[in-house]
Amino acid sequence: MEYVAFVEAIVEYFGKVVAIVEYVGKVVTIVEFAEIEIVIAECAGIVLSIVDIVVVIIEYFEKILDIAEYIEIKRASVVVGIVLTMSDATANVTKQMNPMSHILFLPRFRL
Repeated sequence: MEYVAFVEAIVEYFGKVVAIVEYVGKVVTIVEFAEIEIVIAECAGIVLSIVDIVVVIIEYFEKILDIAEYIEIKRASVVVGIVLTMSDATANVTKQMNPMSHILFLPRFRL
């Protein structure tokens, strides 16, 4: 659930739909990229594109992840004046986290 919340925090921070992330065990699959502008962000002193942020998520949580698919990114341009640091994103996740949030990601069955 940490991965999903972290990506959602990034999406909310930039005000864009960045990726739909499916969480299964230790595998995070990039299911779909919408039309994305490459967003330059600063994270731990390294300049990154929004795609590279996925790699940062992997390193941040020290988990083995499988990036299964990237859909073509249609446009590449720099969004000026937006800086995302790891601490900003982590603070955002902390605000959003709910102890019962995992329930949202479970399959729902009706009897």
